[in-house]
Amino acid sequence: LAALRTHLDAEKVVEQACGALRNVSVNDEARVDIVDEGGLSAVIHLLKSSDAGTLEHASVLLRNLSVPTDNKDKIAKEGGLTACVELLSSKHELVLPHVAGVLRNLTVIDAYQIQIVRDGALSPLISLMSNPDDDIAEQAVTTIRNLSANPSLDVKLVMDGVVPPLVNLLRSPNPAVQEQAIVAVRNLSINPKNKVRIVKEGGLVPIVGLLRSVNLKVQESSVITLRNLSSDPENEESIVRESALVPLFALLRSPHQIIYEHASIVLRHLSINAQNKADMVREGGLPYFIALLRSSNEQAQEHAAVLMQNLSMDATNQVKIAREGGLPPLIALLRSPNEKVRNHAASALQNLSVNAENELVVVQEGALPVLIATMTTNDDFLRDCVMAILRNITLHPENKVKFVREGGMPPLISLIRSLEPRVQEQAAVILRNLSVNVQSKVRIVKEGGLPPLVDLLTSEVDKIKEHVLVCIRNLGANADNEAKIIDARALPPICECLKMPLKSIQQQAAGCIRNLSVNTNNHGALVEAGLVGPLVMLATSDEGLVQEQALVALRNISANEAFELEVVRENGLFAMVQVMRTGTVALQELAAGCVRNLSGHYQSQIVDQGGLDALLALLLAPDAKLQEHSVVS
Repeated sequence: LAALRTHLDAEKVVEQACGALRNVSVNDEARVDIVDEGGLSAVIHLLKSSDAGTLEHASVLLRNLSVPTDNKDKIAKEGGLTACVELLSSKHELVLPHVAGVLRNLTVIDAYQIQIVRDGALSPLISLMSNPDDDIAEQAVTTIRNLSANPSLDVKLVMDGVVPPLVNLLRSPNPAVQEQAIVAVRNLSINPKNKVRIVKEGGLVPIVGLLRSVNLKVQESSVITLRNLSSDPENEESIVRESALVPLFALLRSPHQIIYEHASIVLRHLSINAQNKADMVREGGLPYFIALLRSSNEQAQEHAAVLMQNLSMDATNQVKIAREGGLPPLIALLRSPNEKVRNHAASALQNLSVNAENELVVVQEGALPVLIATMTTNDDFLRDCVMAILRNITLHPENKVKFVREGGMPPLISLIRSLEPRVQEQAAVILRNLSVNVQSKVRIVKEGGLPPLVDLLTSEVDKIKEHVLVCIRNLGANADNEAKIIDARALPPICECLKMPLKSIQQQAAGCIRNLSVNTNNHGALVEAGLVGPLVMLATSDEGLVQEQALVALRNISANEAFELEVVRENGLFAMVQVMRTGTVALQELAAGCVRNLSGHYQSQIVDQGGLDALLALLLAPDAKLQEHSVVS
């Protein structure tokens, strides 16, 4: 050090002294001692030497001195950072790896990352990454890696052209260079503004290639990079096009948790894209995803469940998932202690149960007990999914019986009593499905389902009313239930539903009365509840299905001599004549049948309402039943 200070003009002395310090500086203690003894300023001064040998010794010496943490700030304050930036463009190539190495060491500190960019280091560093000398390229790319970790610089790095040389280095045969390059790309890919740019500048092919690297750090960084890039919808199809699926599938079986977790996240992102859903199954991904569902790692389970949730949105995948064994692990995950895992598994099962081919299979795979047990959960999302699954699977005739046998009726009826309209509707739809079954018709009533159903006829939600009306209509088709429906005071709210403007509700309400009117013992209650007037109004509805239900009910009531006058009083004859003149053949037949019933006692009223002309016209109808009714009348 003394020689450097006192013989600055003697080039040979300076070169030998600097060379000696260079050799000594490989020692950790010496690195600290040289700086403590005030050697920094002399070394940094030598970076301006015109002698190539001295310049090389000084740059290597400073590179060594920049390793200890305590020296970094001192070097920067003495002007070493700026001097090294200036030397990045030196014509002396032996200096380049060392000054770049100094910058590499100093840029682990955020403040110096900003400073060297401000001092103009970016352009020469980008150029040095393409240098054929591995050491130069490695130091340059490692410095860029450090800069790329700074959120305030990542966009500038990409805009200034750092991606193309980085992409080239991803193909480097030098493992160290390759590793630094992929880490830099990984850092840059975090910023949303860079994601598409990296793909457009050719980054995907080498990144996908590195998924197969034997270097775990490289493999990890490449899969994390893809995770970042795949979060941009614009990249989803591009990643699949570049053959990333198969190596990603393979990584799901990696023994390293961080790798298989990130691979599953990439696939999770990709599975959002409609085109990718089919591609991922076609490329053989299902066995890997199903195996991941069985993982003991909850994070892996969650990612796999999301994958299945996304893939199951594609109709062509729904049956394939079931056939390849996806149902049992998804059903098992409904019991997971992890809320996210449970919910995603339930959502996937909901999607799968939409497919008619899966309705019976879901139950055969043992889903009913856990679904029934989960119906009353306090988790709103999970309950919504479970109720949707039950709604779908109870469409199958066999499942209607199994649901009741497995004890599903009591919790379902308890949900009908819920104060939440959403829950009421879900339960009502399932009861509607079940009420088609002969055994279920009796069981619903026996389990106490009628009173809460009748209460829901006054709901403010029209859809709930409609579902409940269908359910009561189906229950009313059973002779044992008719009197119980009337005793449950269902007729007054059904009468109000007949008066509602919604055609779907009118139709189902009239259907309820139609079924009850088949039994003459019910006619008194129907008339007493004031149902005849609203039925007459609906007989001339512009909706054929509504007309049909109302006309059948009126025909049945008018066949009862004790109550036929009520039909006449409510202006039923006028309505029947209108239908006989303008209705379809099926509706004309119903109206003519009603007039036939009334023609035994109310001949003059029929004529006064213009019925004679209508009857005479029907004599010429091609339909034999119409002719019969008109002849008898």
